Amino acid sequence: GRCDRTAGNCPDGRRLDANGSKVIYQSKYRFFRDLLDNSMYDSDEPPFRLGPPLRVQVGLKLTKAQLDIISGQLDMSFWFRLAWLDHRLSFNGTEAFGSLWNPARDYIQTDVVNGHSTTNIWVPDISCLNALEPENFREEGAWIYDAAYSNITGSAHQHNVFYSRPGNLKSWCKIDLSLFPFDHQECTVTFASWIHSPSELIPVLLENPIEIHDKTGGIVGYTLVKVSSSETSQDYVTAAGWPEVSFTLSLRRQQESYMVNVIGPLSTLVLLANLVFWLPLREGSLGIGERISYAVTLFLTIIALALFTSGLRPAVAESIWLDRYQTRCILLTVAPIIETVLLFYVTNVINDCMIYIKMHNECNKGDRVRVRSNTLEDWQSGEVTGVNPVRVLVDGAKRACRWNHISHLHEDRSRGSMANAAIDTQMALQLSEAFKYDELAFVHKAFSRVDRCFRLCGFTTHLARWLHPCDVDRIGRHVYPIFAFALLNGLYSEIPAEFWDATVGAFLGGAGLAGGANVASLQHKTFIVIFVLQALIAYFAVIVLAITFFGRPVKKLFRWISSAPPESSGKENAAVVQSQTGAENADADVENLESDAA
Repeated sequence: GRCDRTAGNCPDGRRLDANGSKVIYQSKYRFFRDLLDNSMYDSDEPPFRLGPPLRVQVGLKLTKAQLDIISGQLDMSFWFRLAWLDHRLSFNGTEAFGSLWNPARDYIQTDVVNGHSTTNIWVPDISCLNALEPENFREEGAWIYDAAYSNITGSAHQHNVFYSRPGNLKSWCKIDLSLFPFDHQECTVTFASWIHSPSELIPVLLENPIEIHDKTGGIVGYTLVKVSSSETSQDYVTAAGWPEVSFTLSLRRQQESYMVNVIGPLSTLVLLANLVFWLPLREGSLGIGERISYAVTLFLTIIALALFTSGLRPAVAESIWLDRYQTRCILLTVAPIIETVLLFYVTNVINDCMIYIKMHNECNKGDRVRVRSNTLEDWQSGEVTGVNPVRVLVDGAKRACRWNHISHLHEDRSRGSMANAAIDTQMALQLSEAFKYDELAFVHKAFSRVDRCFRLCGFTTHLARWLHPCDVDRIGRHVYPIFAFALLNGLYSEIPAEFWDATVGAFLGGAGLAGGANVASLQHKTFIVIFVLQALIAYFAVIVLAITFFGRPVKKLFRWISSAPPESSGKENAAVVQSQTGAENADADVENLESDAA
């Protein structure tokens, strides 16, 4: 129809421009409908031309993500962005809408787009290749720009259609929980065209392909470190070099709750287990009855802690760091219980053996007794020829010897049944004590040989002399913290550098966690003090053991260096050597006498 030049209006809803010489649109929707009609637009027909393939730009705006570490499922909420060039939708915005049109800001929005024949325009079929379920996107309108838009923005790939729609996507992610809860996960989401070959369509990245709505609050249990993107290709049986676009999410676990609820309490219980070795073993001492109960209480506490915090650990088949740490802490609380029980047993054996040896000394010269070297031999009769120590001359032997087992009982069955029963009971008790004595003698002999081997290597040890439980407990008191520190420090060194300060951790064990990424709470820093105390106790134990085992050789070495005689004549050197040899022989005689007395 004809336009009214006076009013500036036209019958089809358009109007004249300010000069009255040109008809322009007032409605973007009316212009878009005419654009589709004039170009005979078909949404089933892709906008492909002869020559280079169509490049479809892909991008994401991540709003929320949740990772299920058991099933390996990544649930993402994001805006899926596509941009491409459709020559059939090309137009000049200034000619269509007049001078008020701004190519850098204005666009035409369609009603509904979906990429199939049921919608207004064609949309590329870019799909997620590792999706567990079909994508769930909400239908939104596309933005159509005029021909001058790409020249203004300076984009590497020209486009006049921009399509962004929100949706949810569930994709598969390969999970590595070997370092849980200090794990770092990387989940990749890959997009590609499902139908069109590389000769027709190639997905590429947007100029700004990734936008993150919230780096901390949008991902449950993790901190989003970064999101990287890449353009790759994949070879298939039916096609080679199929182009893809990948987005990789780097996630770091927020381990604060695990530090406060699991690792910190476990390390505290291990530190308290050191105190078991400081409780007395001697009967009548204050606190002897509390030693075994205290050690068992620590063990039951760590078991209860493992049960209460089982929900924080993933139920997976592979070995995870937290399970290995918990297992070692349980072993470190079991060790004091085993040591205490063994020392109590050895203490009782020693006390029984002392009574047994005292019975041996209750012999007079000329008494008839039975003797044997160990409980596996038969009894031999003989006569006591000396006391302190007791020596017995066995019938038929030429020389009197010392024997391990001496009995005054003789199987005289001529008396009544009550007397015979008393003899049998006493012989059974004596046999039980004899077995204990053999055990003690065997252990003493083994320790003596170990001492001899150490002396051949240049070290001075007195394991046979320290067989007493109190001395063994004194050694265990210093060995345990070293063993605990080394056992747990091996696990701490496995923690990645983003959670762990290797320089501090090499000397202070778990205190290296102070250099981690999520050290913020006061509770976390309080547990760092526990780690430092454990390390200091271990270093103190190293110093004590070094003085105990190497103090005497080092002292002799310094004494020899400080008292080295000046150069003298040959006679003086010979006299010095002779005097030193005599002193050493005298020392050796004294040591032999002391060992015999023991």
